[in-house]
Amino acid sequence: MDLMAYNRLNATDVGFFFSLESYSLLKNFSTAQTTKALNYAYIVKEYLIVVDGGILTINFTPSTNYSNAYAFVNGIEVMSMPDIYRFVDGTLMSVGLNYPIYIDNTTTLENVYRINMGGNDISPSDDTSLFRSWYDDQPYIHGEAFGVRVSTDQNRTIVTYHKDMPT
Repeated sequence: MDLMAYNRLNATDVGFFFSLESYSLLKNFSTAQTTKALNYAYIVKEYLIVVDGGILTINFTPSTNYSNAYAFVNGIEVMSMPDIYRFVDGTLMSVGLNYPIYIDNTTTLENVYRINMGGNDISPSDDTSLFRSWYDDQPYIHGEAFGVRVSTDQNRTIVTYHKDMPT
């Protein structure tokens, strides 16, 4: 039996559009094709968006390219979080860049990797709050073995977290 088939419908021949509010987050997306290509058992997508007015509108729209296809969403988790993107003049300076990144309430972010700085991998069952995966930071540290010294701008302001941010 083909695990991708259900009632003569083929999950690999599917595409759907996913949008939140005015943000188009996935376009003609196929979970079956993506999991097969990446050799994943499942896919988790995580986005940070600003919702004004207290109402969140979620839209799933099937692609018109496939007539005998199906798709399903196993779960949606919506949570409130404090505004951690309050920066001087609405800008964020990223490490290694000499120009600012502008983030405001019209920007949406997708989480791609969650890095455990200074620690090992953390499995979802070992995450004490939201059961998410955290990756070891070693693959992202360059020059550590060679004793490369990195200088910093002494005049750079360190941004503090918002008072409502949990510690």
